Amino acid sequence: MASDKPFEFIIQEIDPNSKYLETIIQLGDANSATLGFLPYGAFRRLAATGRILACIVPNVGCVGYLLYEISRYKVKLTHLCVDKKWRSKGIAKLLIKYLSEKTHHLYGILASCRRDYGIDEMWASLGFVAIHERPGRSKEGSILTEWWLNYGHPDLLTSLTQQKTEFKICVALDVAIFYNLIDDDTANEESKESKALTADWLKPELELCLNDELKNEINKNTDSQKRKKLREIANQFTFLPCSQESFNEACQAIRKFFPQDIKESDTLYFRQLARVICSTIRVPFFVTKSQKLLAIEDKIYKEFNLVIIPPIELIIKLDELRREAEYQPIRLAGTNIEKKRIQSEYQEIIIDLFSNAEVESPVSFRQKLRQFLSNPKQFECFIIGRRGEEAIALIVYDRTKEHELQVPVFRFTDTNFTSTLILHCVFQCFSIAASEQRPFTRITETFLKEQTAIALQEDCFFKKEDGWLRANLAIAKNSADVASYILNLYEKLGEGYEQYLPLANILTDRNFVSQPDIMTNIERMLYPAKITDAEIPTFIIPIQVWWAKDLFDKELAE
Repeated sequence: MASDKPFEFIIQEIDPNSKYLETIIQLGDANSATLGFLPYGAFRRLAATGRILACIVPNVGCVGYLLYEISRYKVKLTHLCVDKKWRSKGIAKLLIKYLSEKTHHLYGILASCRRDYGIDEMWASLGFVAIHERPGRSKEGSILTEWWLNYGHPDLLTSLTQQKTEFKICVALDVAIFYNLIDDDTANEESKESKALTADWLKPELELCLNDELKNEINKNTDSQKRKKLREIANQFTFLPCSQESFNEACQAIRKFFPQDIKESDTLYFRQLARVICSTIRVPFFVTKSQKLLAIEDKIYKEFNLVIIPPIELIIKLDELRREAEYQPIRLAGTNIEKKRIQSEYQEIIIDLFSNAEVESPVSFRQKLRQFLSNPKQFECFIIGRRGEEAIALIVYDRTKEHELQVPVFRFTDTNFTSTLILHCVFQCFSIAASEQRPFTRITETFLKEQTAIALQEDCFFKKEDGWLRANLAIAKNSADVASYILNLYEKLGEGYEQYLPLANILTDRNFVSQPDIMTNIERMLYPAKITDAEIPTFIIPIQVWWAKDLFDKELAE
């Protein structure tokens, strides 16, 4: 359709009495080869529930529409159709934008589309990301790509990602660097520079992050097995979360730094840069070898405080900040490390060791400790240390609540193996809670040191206003029953535990249950829970009895 005059496009919600409903049905019929057949009754049912949006041009009529449904806090796109004469005018983008605004209280939009339709670039241009694929229903053996448009609402997984990266330097990798890292067949200098980012000494310092543009690049690979393998590898990295709205704003903000006519080959760099800038996680470095991006580094840094840098230069910068490793492996079982209850004659020594003079007085700490010691039925107070030496850890368990093991005191002195002991004590907290059939552990210690906070977030504790919360479900059930168990806990306990509701939604979606990486993460977050129908590989590895004594079995060690 040729015209020099701009058209007015109006997005309208369609009801069963709309004069445009018949046009929408006719458009659906005309494009049924790609949309799939939908009975007329389905159109009318969706109209009755307000699930049809149409693009109307005054004095012309309906030129495009979309159909959608809502399930499990997600929008599921059924049809997205634009009249052939009106395509390439931004109508699909207007429809998706209106739908996003109308359903912004949900998580996002999910769409499925056959790979052989050849419209992947359209989905990417609308802000969708290719997250998964599955077999279609056609006799030809088609493959459906699942596309996701994320609204960017924080949930349990994004919150854990933020906590995971809180004490590390987040480094965004461009797509080319990612491919360098995973390419074991290439050993040139360019590849070696990228692989240097995975050096052991950098692991405590850096969190290597990817952005969603990589998922669309992986989707371009024509080999289904390679796509599957690339997705599995990519899912081992942290992905930078961002909303579509903030991504669009970032695109507008950086547009001035790129030529008016951006080449198709440069679009990927443009979109990656926008996603890094709009990430809800603070990212100080974007690692790339693109000369075009490196050429605008000064301008980007001045406006967005983001350093665009090649991998080798980043490593040189970080080498100046390198510290000795804080972790020193020791044997906790079968050694002279012991746990014992606090005796009255040692109270003053313990107060001197563990009171924090910067934030509390010895008097207030003494009162708190005596309160715990005076009620041994409710509180268990103990110290951990080497036999005959000063205590290293002071821990108090509060068993007031049936469903929670609370830990109001969780303090450690600085020694050469404190980091290891912290990890052990954190694990003991939620293991004991689970053994007592308490589904949650809450660390309420007010004055946690940084290394303790790091250990908590590594063991999937969720930071809240009143402490650090972790679920530890002593159950072995299938995914549906685990989801039901979580929902029942929420109904019983109420506000304060809603962070675990998204896991229930994931566990009722078979597409997610069949993905080992997702199920492994959920099992880790709910440990010692076991999801019996999760497709997680299990290995039996025989070891000598003395390793079992030293590493795993407390009873053998004693």
